[in-house]
Amino acid sequence: MAGGVNVRITTKSVAGFLANIDDAKIYRDVIYFEGSRQNLTNDRNCSSFRIFLSLSAVLVYSDEAQALLVCGVDCGVDRETADGEKEGSIVLKELLKTVEDHCKKYGLRLLPGALDQ
Repeated sequence: MAGGVNVRITTKSVAGFLANIDDAKIYRDVIYFEGSRQNLTNDRNCSSFRIFLSLSAVLVYSDEAQALLVCGVDCGVDRETADGEKEGSIVLKELLKTVEDHCKKYGLRLLPGALDQ
């Protein structure tokens, strides 16, 4: 990346992330995504997990300034018991579908991973 990243922009919603994407060129036309889960307790046999979606991209503006754009969304909780639900995973899939549709519409690629400054 010529000139390096000048600033970091953080959003907490996919809508906010996509609004920033629409305002600049995307370095290499790539948006990176990562889904993760975190135990709700310290128990190794935990059956409830908080689900997160992370998105990142490098924005390149017309004046050649660059910004690292990151987004972190708490998608909810998955409960892996007989009567539990996977609400977090469902929300994660819905949000990723929104990002995938946006990528297709604007000729962007969606790749696994995360950018870090």
